[in-house]
Amino acid sequence: LFRQYVFIPDAYEAPPTPVPTVEAVATPEPTPYVQKIPVKMYFTAREISFDVERVGIVPYTDAKGNQVVNEQGQKVYTMGTLETEKAAAWLEDGPSPGEYGNAIFNGHVTWKKVAGVFSVLPKMEQGEEIVVEYEDGSTMTFLVDSVNIFAFDDEPADVMAYDTGDSRMTLITCYGESWNSEMGTRDQRCVVVAKPANEDEIIYPYYEETAE
Repeated sequence: LFRQYVFIPDAYEAPPTPVPTVEAVATPEPTPYVQKIPVKMYFTAREISFDVERVGIVPYTDAKGNQVVNEQGQKVYTMGTLETEKAAAWLEDGPSPGEYGNAIFNGHVTWKKVAGVFSVLPKMEQGEEIVVEYEDGSTMTFLVDSVNIFAFDDEPADVMAYDTGDSRMTLITCYGESWNSEMGTRDQRCVVVAKPANEDEIIYPYYEETAE
């Protein structure tokens, strides 16, 4: 009866220590970098625009269609070309224009006696503007950095190098009146290098984390 009205405690037992509840936080999945694909190029001061098409690496053949081999007997490969004077070719194995590295393009100076889209390269001047349009509709502006003429088999290594230590576009076309009948091409190349007008826009491909 006494216990019904007066609280008489039993032996003390410490309550269990609460364990903090930790909610699991999901680690953000990396978003793969999606390369921007060039589809059009503009030589703005010259009011010239043309499509850009993708090409890969192909066997290097002579005028008779035989694959060329080097002094060690190894097969030689080169950048593919287009059979049209109305478009330029982009080497899709390398960087896209605006990415870190060397985006390589070629185009005809003439094709079947018709002037090609790169026929103006030898006349370009330092600082001249070139605009590239991408598949997503965005654009990027480049400025001509140099214009050089080389023998077709004596171009500097950085002309076709992917990693040039900077971000650049290299535009290549045939040059000169002399014709190499064995190789079926002109004896010289005109090489124009253009670099991004705004260095802050240079793209460094990477996996980008998305924060919640």
